[in-house]
Amino acid sequence: MKRARALFLLLLVSMSADARAKPVMTSKALTSDVRLPDAIVTLAERNRALFEKAATSDEAFCEFVADSLSLLEPLDNAVNSATSPPAGDDDDSGECGAETAGAAVYDVEGGVHKRLQWKNLRSVASPASRPLVLAMQKLGGDDFGAWIDQTTDYGGCHRPERALPALKSLSAAWQTAPTCLREAFRANVVQTFTWMTEDQCFCAAPAERKTIQRQLAANARVLSQMAGVGAPFARKLRGLASGPAAHFSCNGPG
Repeated sequence: MKRARALFLLLLVSMSADARAKPVMTSKALTSDVRLPDAIVTLAERNRALFEKAATSDEAFCEFVADSLSLLEPLDNAVNSATSPPAGDDDDSGECGAETAGAAVYDVEGGVHKRLQWKNLRSVASPASRPLVLAMQKLGGDDFGAWIDQTTDYGGCHRPERALPALKSLSAAWQTAPTCLREAFRANVVQTFTWMTEDQCFCAAPAERKTIQRQLAANARVLSQMAGVGAPFARKLRGLASGPAAHFSCNGPG
C-alpha cells in the first residue's frame, strides 16, 4: 500500500544496538553497519558541519533541515546497494542501518525505514523553529503516521480522530515558523498529506461511515488553515470515506 512508503518521513524505526551488527564505519559524521561510498561520507561530513552551526541562526537551522531531508534518499540507496554485514551475535535478521547528524536509514524486515534525527534537530532549533519541528515529529506518529492505528508489524488502519491533535499542532506551528523552515519541510508535508489522503483502509466498521466522515471533515478544517499547502488535501479528506475504494473494518498491511 502507498501508506507503507510513508515510513519516510516521516519516517521510522529505532533498532536496538544489541540487535544489530557492530558498525563498520564510525566517525563524528557517520555511523554505518555497512561500508558506504566516499560520496556518502562527504555528504555526511557536510551534514555534520551544518549541524554544528545550525543553532547560530534560523537560516542556518533551515539549511541543516533541508540538507538532512535531502540525505535520506542517497543514504537509502547506499545502504541498500551495500553488501549486507554479518549478523550480530544474537541476531540473524541481517538488519542494518546508517546515521548522520540529521538523517538515519535502517534496512529491516519488511522494508527500509527512513527518519530525521529528531533529537538532534530539537537540540539546535530556535524557539521560533522548535514548534514546527515538534509538530512534524508528532505527525510521524511512531513510524506509521499520526492517523494510523497500528495493527500489524508493517502498519495498520486509518483512524481519523488520532490525527486531529497532530494536525492542530502542525497547523498552528506552520503559521508562525520561519519562512525558510516552512520551505524546507514543504515537500515532506505534501508527501505525508498525500499518503494520509490516499489511505482508505479505515479501522471502523461500515456502520460508522458517517462518524468517520465527520472526523475527516474536522481534520479537513484544520488543513484548510494551512495557507499555501492544506486546501487541496482538505478537499480530498472530505470525500475519502464516501468513494467505492474505501474499506472498513480494515487491518492494514501485514
